[in-house]
Amino acid sequence: MKRTAVIAAFILLTTSIYAEQYRYEYIYDLNGVTKSAQSTWNSVKEGGYTRITSVSAGVTNTSKTGPDGWTVEWAMKSNDKINGINDIKAVRAGNRIYAHGISMGKEINKDFDIDDRPWCQHIDMQAGAYLNTGKESFEFWLVGAKPEFEAFTMNLKNAGVEVVDVAGTTVEAIKADWRMTGFLSAFWKANYWFRKSDGVSVKFAMPAGDNPKVKGILLK
Repeated sequence: MKRTAVIAAFILLTTSIYAEQYRYEYIYDLNGVTKSAQSTWNSVKEGGYTRITSVSAGVTNTSKTGPDGWTVEWAMKSNDKINGINDIKAVRAGNRIYAHGISMGKEINKDFDIDDRPWCQHIDMQAGAYLNTGKESFEFWLVGAKPEFEAFTMNLKNAGVEVVDVAGTTVEAIKADWRMTGFLSAFWKANYWFRKSDGVSVKFAMPAGDNPKVKGILLK
């Protein structure tokens, strides 16, 4: 499914007042072959905004979130055999996302008409804080660069609190079901676990029926 491929690819992306760094390990099972990759995430507050950067498998994703915690800008760069040549920037202005640059070696210049739903490009660092307020679920926009550059909507639903192991320490985390919206929600689901203390993702699992199957865990 095209959007599943987009999501899998998505997992594989001044003066600082406050900065945090997180390190994840992702395990990929592609056609029975298991590989692992580590991802480093940095979250830096700059005035009323936060800049989130992730580096993994040759891909650098950078997003800027507004005071409300949602994405207002996003950029992605890569230049390797797996991910191809990408140098993309997307900016939200009202209910439109403007995107331009190079995607998979091809020049793009696209505008996406969206609605009032938030843009949540870095789910690991953004979504947990919202669910931590007691919200049962919410829908949001996501921009993906593979196999085609597009914007689409997703849904996260609170599935209760579980105790999970993080680097040898047990923590309480909100388990969230991640689905597409509309009728497509019946065909695909993945899960995030967000630490209750700060809303940061500590665990991720893509369903066993997908190829590749993906599992992620916070190392630090």
